[in-house]
Amino acid sequence: MLNVLIFDDDKLSVDINKACVIRFAETLNVPVEVNCYTKMEQGLVELMNKKRVHMAILDIDLDDPNQNGLEIAKMILEKNPLVIIIFVTSYSEYALDACDMLAFGFLQKPVETEKFKKLFRKALVQIKGIHTIKNDTIIEITSNRTNHLLKESSILYIEKIGQTVEVTTVSGESYVTYRTLQSYESILSDLFIKINSGVLVNKSKIVKISGRTVVMADKKEHSITIRKCKYVSQEYKNYIRENRLIT
Repeated sequence: MLNVLIFDDDKLSVDINKACVIRFAETLNVPVEVNCYTKMEQGLVELMNKKRVHMAILDIDLDDPNQNGLEIAKMILEKNPLVIIIFVTSYSEYALDACDMLAFGFLQKPVETEKFKKLFRKALVQIKGIHTIKNDTIIEITSNRTNHLLKESSILYIEKIGQTVEVTTVSGESYVTYRTLQSYESILSDLFIKINSGVLVNKSKIVKISGRTVVMADKKEHSITIRKCKYVSQEYKNYIRENRLIT
């Protein structure tokens, strides 16, 4: 799911930009959620704290002297440094400041639909690139006194077996390590999810979830602890929606 934030103190501009985003997303078959605000309020703060915003479309020149789109951008970037920022303004003099903020793009009012559409498409490509980089994080493990470098995307699952922890990869190789499962959990990205006290699985390698059973790409089945069933199912659904954004 693509999460887009629109902030503009002009309600008409908000409605127009929202309609454009929804239309662009539908054309590209991208599921989208658009959150709109015309002023700084608690709901906006909660959104930034609780949700991952992929794209923020912000008006720079607000009528309220106590608010500024650039300042709001700084707040969003503090919460999510990878967010795509697109500034909208009636005054071209703000463009330089917008660039200094490392904004992805800049639109001048009245917004030209075709220019907006091209910028939206470019933003999706950027988001896809960020996603790919995140999923290609490399971790180092030690097995049989040898150090190995593995991409996260190459790992199927990690499971505790007796006093050891075994890392199984898509190539069928298994690495027996003496690192704790908790230590792996702390260094891996949110691509991995703990389904019971002894197993971490790669969400991208799940074939299906049936009841309390997770079936992996190598056909191995792992049990989900009862108290985690709802959580694991929801996290996997969220991953699928997120993945649709970038395919």
